[in-house]
Amino acid sequence: MSEESGNQGAGGSGASFWERLRENPQWVLYALGAGLLYFVATEFFRRFPHSGDEYAYVYQANTFLAGRLVNPLSPFPPTYTVVHTISMPWGMFSKYPPGWPVVLALGEALSLGFLVGPAIGLITLILGYRLAERLAGRQSALVMTALLATNGFFLFNSASFYPHAPVMLALILIFDHLERYYRAPATRDAVIASAALAFVVLARPFDGALILGILLPVLAIYFFRNLSKPLARDTAIAVSIQVLAVGIYLLYNKGTTHEYFTFGHQLADATDRPELAPTKMGAPFLFRAGRYLEVFWPLILAPLALFIRRDDPAPNRRLLIGFFAFSLLFWVGYATYLVPDLPPRYGSRYLYPTLFPLALLAAVALMQVLRGTARWIVLALLCGAQLVQVYNAGAGIQMAIDAGTGLYQASTYLGAALKPEKMAVAIQGSSGSIPSVDLVRNDLDYKQDVLFMRTPLGLRPPVPAAQARVRYVWDGIGGAPVLWSDEAEARVPMFVLSSPQPTALPREDRPGWVLVTGSNRCFGEHYIYPGTRLDTWARMGPCPGPSNVSWAPMPALSPQDAAAQHAERFYVHYRTFVTIDKEQDYSFALRSSGGGA
Repeated sequence: MSEESGNQGAGGSGASFWERLRENPQWVLYALGAGLLYFVATEFFRRFPHSGDEYAYVYQANTFLAGRLVNPLSPFPPTYTVVHTISMPWGMFSKYPPGWPVVLALGEALSLGFLVGPAIGLITLILGYRLAERLAGRQSALVMTALLATNGFFLFNSASFYPHAPVMLALILIFDHLERYYRAPATRDAVIASAALAFVVLARPFDGALILGILLPVLAIYFFRNLSKPLARDTAIAVSIQVLAVGIYLLYNKGTTHEYFTFGHQLADATDRPELAPTKMGAPFLFRAGRYLEVFWPLILAPLALFIRRDDPAPNRRLLIGFFAFSLLFWVGYATYLVPDLPPRYGSRYLYPTLFPLALLAAVALMQVLRGTARWIVLALLCGAQLVQVYNAGAGIQMAIDAGTGLYQASTYLGAALKPEKMAVAIQGSSGSIPSVDLVRNDLDYKQDVLFMRTPLGLRPPVPAAQARVRYVWDGIGGAPVLWSDEAEARVPMFVLSSPQPTALPREDRPGWVLVTGSNRCFGEHYIYPGTRLDTWARMGPCPGPSNVSWAPMPALSPQDAAAQHAERFYVHYRTFVTIDKEQDYSFALRSSGGGA
């Protein structure tokens, strides 16, 4: 009797679970999104900041964890120039705003910084679904969530260390609580919406200015039409939060750049600023953005949600029109972001915050155009196509990341061999913000004993054929960077790294001269990131076969000359060549050879 009751209870519990799951299919989409985000962060990105931008955010997060705004300069500053960080006489710090590094520091404190972005992505799916369900109905919300959870633009940005994912989450909170306030004014909603905007100001101030500039006319009309004491009070609170955010930012400037109104971007590059020049830049920018519509495809479907009637209860059409107008104005706003007399500083990820409103509009359009089983077949095909794109892109990213993690392993083993107190390997190469430069990381986590860092000077591959085949190869091509150590007589064992696992070769240790060789990918396209065109993604499969590309060596200081001129330092001759095998996209060695200190 008791056993029967137990079985019935278990069966009832199981039936109840599946029943709840059928009633709440969004849970399946949340689980799918969480799994994909974790997979991308760990398998494709290797839990590793893969660009100079991301590294700078992680760097500043760890700086905050150390209880300071700036770091002391390295013992030998010329070897410690890192892209997107600033070295001043009073210290070294990231050029970026403080908002995102503060959030990232919460994960870094637990050595789980790589999970902060995926966690934000999952929260985005949950809150985005709830808002979409309220505005456009349950079916449209499910379609939107499925499209987002399998979308490469969403997955790659959310799994990265970039700040664009939290900005989109903040935008959802702004939309959500402004809409709630419109329906039933409450101080709580005004505070949450304003706090979300304040975060954007502290994380991506240009995004914050665009969001505020687009919403301000609407908010002003609402204010004057509904003026009352409670509304005036809530407005004052919201404005106070923005003033506080700006004040915090200015104090941060004072603590880093030493000037309230000098921002890190200005100090790093005085030309990096917005400039209003619509006739010069507006059309070219939007045309260039249009190249990415194959990935940012919701923009194609979004207008259909505004003009096609539907038989089901209509969604909040006024707000959907507002979403479309907001997205369009946001795109146009970024057309002002340029360097005078130079090409635009464009990254498709800048437009990422508009992915939510556009995906919602696309979902509404699909629900209007399709009926019955057809809509779910089309949805499955779209999601499947997106997952194929994600895999193809992720495979290309993964190989480049493996090269970076290989350097990370190299720094660990080289540090163990030399046992230095701290040393840096400076790589002569471009320190610009070009994605192809940032993708291959020579700038490693500053906590390591051995630090691979760029210097601002660089050379392109001297062989035109090689340059045509691989448009960007490792920083330092042909350079003669410096391996600096307090121990001039340190001895370096030979290591060969193919895949991230190093193997010590049976060879006698020798002092002084270290040769570092490396390789990059064999693809014609040098960079893959969310927003890249589909035809580029299609080329991101395995390399066609074993191949070698090498170029003429540049003259370098001999070990003997190095010892004579700088007896207290080691020199590393850093040459780059491409070696491709069927398994890995890189192969490089740290080895000692030759002569005497």
